[in-house]
Amino acid sequence: MRVFSRWMPPRVEPDPFVASHVLACLAGLAAYAVWFAWPRSMLVVASLLVLFTTSYVRTSPRPRRLAEQRTGDSICTFARSFDVSTVDPWVLRAVYEELCDLCRCPVRPGDSFERDLGVDAEDLEHAIMDIARRIGRSLESVGDEPAPRLSTVRDLVHFLSYQPTVALTCEIGR
Repeated sequence: MRVFSRWMPPRVEPDPFVASHVLACLAGLAAYAVWFAWPRSMLVVASLLVLFTTSYVRTSPRPRRLAEQRTGDSICTFARSFDVSTVDPWVLRAVYEELCDLCRCPVRPGDSFERDLGVDAEDLEHAIMDIARRIGRSLESVGDEPAPRLSTVRDLVHFLSYQPTVALTCEIGR
């Protein structure tokens, strides 16, 4: 008997401790460069400026606008868009949670990865691998790049539903 999807293994969250250390190292490097090598420090400062600018661009207002437009959307409305007799509930929950975290807004089945959600192929491939690992699906038959064939969230759900299952390495349940 299949275990409820709400009891699937939790998502693996990135460690914020590592990110804060990287940022502290960059700040220390910038301080060193300004203090001891003033003319060359402009290169370091410009690099940090580019780093922070790109992080600001990634947090653009697009997800906030989508989140405001989709205030009533939830995993329930997402799951009702699919025929649960052909789609594994674990796939639905894992795809919804992973993409909502990646895009910072509720997702819908018809959303295009690039046009609507702003997800590039590389981020999508990482998300696919994380989802497949979490729900116990094998991607061996797919090859190296599954993302170019997928254009919408619905495509991703159906793609993962038809992948063969493998045994999960962690204990399921509570």
